[in-house]
Amino acid sequence: MAKGILQLKRVGGGMNKLILAIETSCDETSVAVVRDGEILSNVVFSQLDLHKAYGGVVPSIARVAHENKINEVLKEALEVANVALNQVTHIAVTQGPGLAIALEVGIRKAKELAAEYKLPLLGVNHMAGHLYSALDLKNADWEFPALGLLVSGGHTEILVLEDLYSIRKVGQTLDDACGEAFDKFATMLGLEYPGGPQISKLAGQSRSQLDIRLERDQQTLFVKGYAAGDEELKYQLPIPMANSGDLNMSYSGLKTAAKQLINELSGVSHKLDIKQTGRAEKLTEEQIGELCVMFEEAALRTLVLKLEAALKQFPAQELLLGGGVAASPRLRDLIAEFATKSQVRFHIAPDRALLTDNAGMIGLAATVALRQLEEQGKISENIAKLYNLNDFEQMDRMPGWDL
Repeated sequence: MAKGILQLKRVGGGMNKLILAIETSCDETSVAVVRDGEILSNVVFSQLDLHKAYGGVVPSIARVAHENKINEVLKEALEVANVALNQVTHIAVTQGPGLAIALEVGIRKAKELAAEYKLPLLGVNHMAGHLYSALDLKNADWEFPALGLLVSGGHTEILVLEDLYSIRKVGQTLDDACGEAFDKFATMLGLEYPGGPQISKLAGQSRSQLDIRLERDQQTLFVKGYAAGDEELKYQLPIPMANSGDLNMSYSGLKTAAKQLINELSGVSHKLDIKQTGRAEKLTEEQIGELCVMFEEAALRTLVLKLEAALKQFPAQELLLGGGVAASPRLRDLIAEFATKSQVRFHIAPDRALLTDNAGMIGLAATVALRQLEEQGKISENIAKLYNLNDFEQMDRMPGWDL
């Protein structure tokens, strides 16, 4: 077999595939039923309340919650779809990236079901799920190459799709993912986890108080916030790597500048670390809201600048946006504006539930893999290679795969 290709044993014919998909990569337990690119059910149990007190996801707590909920979520997904397990033709499960001990719960359940019902089992890349969730798989009117932007709590990257099955990563964050940076900034302000939705809400309420401009000082590009209605400069934050000459991103410099700004406004030492910054009680509500505007703008403008550079290198007709941060209204507005100006078609999942971690997107990615199998007799492994996944050896040679 050619290196880099996984060959799936053919099961049945035609495109009438009924996929049961399972997702347990982090802190959502999810099961979905997908038929030929149509999501019949997509049940998600969020563990947010279990992790909120710790300021982030605790892997051991996540694993136990997945184990406690997986059967209940599975039962509900089948009931909502009005499907019995003996009608399912394929099982799909998130293979990674994600928390190993959380992934194991979903993989174990998937292997159980595949063995019991003698069904082929597909290990799906979590990020492929985010990517393909933006495409209407029932509509083949796409032009390639296309650009993909994935923005989540764990990944921030720019992809080029040569066709529906061939994907290359051309840019990524060199440190924190965008969503992770939002969570850390929220910690600086004393806001609860997860920080992104709260920052987005506060920024939306305060945006009219500032006149936001992108201005360059020597070699550094800044987001500058002027008091609305006059020329008083109130805040500025840098956009790191704006002039790097590549498509990579970084959020470390922005976080440091934000920490220093908060400490300055709070009247405390610049040497204090993130969790010791001037807390919310040392800032006015107006300042907190305006700082959220500034950070959101700097963090998201970074993405738009890199997309502009990517489009120059890789002329494309389509732009796909996926990942949890895509739920940000400001990001969607900025990307839509960019797409209109650049004359590219902008695709995003029509249902907000498909942006965060969910099994529906895993079922869609599995649909794409099976479509390639029908058309070309093989399933590409390039998406797995992007994220250094180890085929399926770690899964004890999953049934249905000829490795």
